[in-house]
Amino acid sequence: TLLAVNRDGRTHSNLKTDFRFEVGDDLIVVAESLGELHPLEDSRV
Repeated sequence: TLLAVNRDGRTHSNLKTDFRFEVGDDLIVVAESLGELHPLEDSRV
């Protein structure tokens, strides 16, 4: 599972092992299965 956290309007990803959740944090599940994660293609090309 790939996670990110929204805190005070900023999104934190690639969380370090010592990252601690705080009251008011929003947890974002970016992907449930990294085996199915594909790079985002730029639609402007």
